[in-house]
Amino acid sequence: MLNVVNCTHHRLAGPLVLRCLLFLFFPLFSVAAQAESADQLFQQFSESIVQVKVIDIASESKSAIGSGFLVAEGNVIATNYHVISALLNKPDRYRIEIEYMGARYNQLQLLDVDVVNDLALLYWQGGSGNAFQLADSMPRQGEPIYSFGNPMDIGMTVVPGTYNGIKETSFFQRVHLTASINPGMSGGPALNSAGEVVGINVSTAGNQISFLVPIERLKTLLDQQHKRLDSPIDLESRIRQQLHDVQEQMFSQLIENPWQEDQLGAGQIVGEMAPFVVCWGDSDTGQKTGLRTISKGCHSDNYIYMGTHFNTGFFEYEFTYLETEELSSWTFYSALERALSGARPGNRASREDVTNFQCNNDFYRAQVKSGADTVYKATFCSRQYKNYPKLYDVFYIAATINRKDQALVSHFTLAGVEQELAMKFTEKFIGSVGWK
Repeated sequence: MLNVVNCTHHRLAGPLVLRCLLFLFFPLFSVAAQAESADQLFQQFSESIVQVKVIDIASESKSAIGSGFLVAEGNVIATNYHVISALLNKPDRYRIEIEYMGARYNQLQLLDVDVVNDLALLYWQGGSGNAFQLADSMPRQGEPIYSFGNPMDIGMTVVPGTYNGIKETSFFQRVHLTASINPGMSGGPALNSAGEVVGINVSTAGNQISFLVPIERLKTLLDQQHKRLDSPIDLESRIRQQLHDVQEQMFSQLIENPWQEDQLGAGQIVGEMAPFVVCWGDSDTGQKTGLRTISKGCHSDNYIYMGTHFNTGFFEYEFTYLETEELSSWTFYSALERALSGARPGNRASREDVTNFQCNNDFYRAQVKSGADTVYKATFCSRQYKNYPKLYDVFYIAATINRKDQALVSHFTLAGVEQELAMKFTEKFIGSVGWK
């Protein structure tokens, strides 16, 4: 609208008028060209895309839906792990089928998974179709790409979008796509203008912000599967190794790298531990309550989906500073107790997935880098993963009081970490938090 106003409010010579009109209509030409490309790609490749359905055996009704696409020899289907996770977690309760060109097929076998990158491969017994080409390189930032899938079970759909590169602050690599990926499109392909797959639909943050798994992650999984030929695979052991490798990489990196120091009131705390950590803050001046509070919470930018009620590969930490000049000691300590009781582990896990937390409570003394000696009351809890017994969730919370009118509460959650790394992280965390 501003461009139209600018052009119509100036007396321009012929060539300038022409340039103005071209400027005005160029976006329209781009949209039209993109729509034409989307239509051409849909006509050419929609028959290489399938709808993936997880069927509840007892009711013979679909329990989950997603999308997938043909790769390899045309009898292997790539999709997201989270689409078919119920089949692996509860094989006696669910089965899987695909819908391809209007027909249903259920002769499918789960070949391999990559839970870290949310990928799965299905073998279609007796099936055959036109496999997609996987791109050798990623598009340039700003180039159009086209996401395919079956949103909300309404039929095959193509969604034009814009490639915005690999999300720089992500530990688990994701492509940022400006487009709307809706439920049911998970596992579908995203194509460049040449019809080559550049990524796999995986998630959305709404407001035209969506994410893809980079095609290199799928290439690696296909290569690993190809090298095994027809050798059987123990998927539970495969997942166990993937979880072990990623937690070692993530938490070793956190422990070895220097942490950003920060200040909260009179307290010394930890800022952003790594580029893939996001922090937020809040405060209350205490004008009505007589209690001033300042809070800062940080967390890793993503997690590993294991099941409907279970995620891992995640960590968070939070600090709350409390200060008063008006409250009695009893009232101030009561407020501190409420702050302590309000903390909870940050990841989801059900009784089927983890044991109960086992906790230790103690007082201890530590010295932070500033040299201040700090006494803490702390609780350290851990729970074991039932299917992956070397991995634990760890929950830590501590409180320290300074001059009877200042308190600092700190806590963290580590999801899916081995004991040795958990203890090293805890030791470093304790030595980084205290009074200035």
